[in-house]
Amino acid sequence: MAGKALQLSSALLVGITLCSARRLANSGTSSDDLCYATCSGTDDNEVCVFTAKLDVYASSTGYYAFEECGDTTNPTIAMKQGVTYVFDQTDGTNWYHPLGFAYYADGAHKDVDELEPGISQSGDTCVDTNTCQAPMYYLNDVFLGEDGYDNSDISDISGGEDFGLDNYEPLFFYPKGDWTDLGNFSVQLTISDETYTEDLFYFCHIHDGMSGRIKVLDSDGNEVGSSDTPALGYDYEVQTAFDVGCGTYGIGDYEEGFGLCTDTFICEDGTEDTSVFGECLKAMDCAMEYNMRSNLHPTNPVVTFVHQMIPHHKNAINMAKALMTEDTLSCSDAKESDCDMENVLWAIVNEQNHQIATMSSWLEEYGYEASDICTLDDDSSSNETTITKNYYETNVGYANHTTVKNHDVYMTKKYFQNGGLQIANLTILLLVGLAAVFLAVMIMVGGNKKEEPYQPVQQKPNPNRVQPATPEMELTNVSAGEGI
Repeated sequence: MAGKALQLSSALLVGITLCSARRLANSGTSSDDLCYATCSGTDDNEVCVFTAKLDVYASSTGYYAFEECGDTTNPTIAMKQGVTYVFDQTDGTNWYHPLGFAYYADGAHKDVDELEPGISQSGDTCVDTNTCQAPMYYLNDVFLGEDGYDNSDISDISGGEDFGLDNYEPLFFYPKGDWTDLGNFSVQLTISDETYTEDLFYFCHIHDGMSGRIKVLDSDGNEVGSSDTPALGYDYEVQTAFDVGCGTYGIGDYEEGFGLCTDTFICEDGTEDTSVFGECLKAMDCAMEYNMRSNLHPTNPVVTFVHQMIPHHKNAINMAKALMTEDTLSCSDAKESDCDMENVLWAIVNEQNHQIATMSSWLEEYGYEASDICTLDDDSSSNETTITKNYYETNVGYANHTTVKNHDVYMTKKYFQNGGLQIANLTILLLVGLAAVFLAVMIMVGGNKKEEPYQPVQQKPNPNRVQPATPEMELTNVSAGEGI
């Protein structure tokens, strides 16, 4: 018995140690490693804080991170029922990323229920009085919703429809410098529904695909729901090693030498300080060129515009992130121009990501494919490229799957068959026109000359020539006594 007791004690000690290790890790990597807020006070006066930031490099849009959770992005966090949690969004990286809370991942982006005063998942009568659990939005500790609304004390909730979101979210569209000058942004949430047993989610109201899981705890600190439900619905984006080095997303397959692009984008290799940045630029420019090779939509030019603009935007975003990774800008009062450049980079990343989401939603709404890439099949042995594009069959004269040596030869043939022929025709027309003008001028000059009567040519006498004798000359000579 003593041996078994010793084994049991050892097992308990190991279990306690493992649980403590998981708790101490506090990184939020999964439901087995929850991230806990920094709390102060006790019982009804307990207040806990999560300090929100954005890891802009973690994905195409970036992912949330909290100081309390270390480097984990979109960590799984723990929230206890009846305790007020403050999500501090003052850090500048939160610009364009107002936090929201929902019963399902991504909230309104997926047209699912969010935490609002008039929404419940447990059939609670709170929907009738607008007292259901919902976040409250603040700027400089001033509530942005209607006066009198307060759900922080679950024993005495004052209901209302306006919980401040409609005044909070629009501020995040301000230019970054103006947004920063507004002050401290924060969201408060108190979980009051003790009947609901599934997880909740935090998400971004502007960018899709950024949700993180919230495990709800009862007053004793035990998880209300053991399984991860509802499902997140997607896998998180993961950077390649190449992307990590560049600070980008999605360009790891387009490195120079992978064969997807043959054009030159950067003409110098650079120095030791800039060579890595140059390699990153080559890859991201290749990614843009490759993905902008789009088939022309037969009826709707908007489709082709979107198919080409999305990879164009992604390239701009990656360029901005790569430059931010270089950390060469130093924003300070003495370097206001550097601050302006930093704001430009953040604007490119956040605003164009939002535009990508808008364009992608448009394609989805009207039932169009997300892309329609015109692939080029390379044959390295003959250095020939097969162009699979029906457009040229009718507009240029090449049959589908026409084979040409390379793009330059193709463009030359296209020029002579299409544009060159038109220039030749214009040249012929010009020469014919000039000949007609010349003939008309000659006719006009000839018609204006006056006709003179015919006059024989009068020859002038030559003084050196011996003149023949005339009768008058002979008579004169006789009179003078000559000829006797």
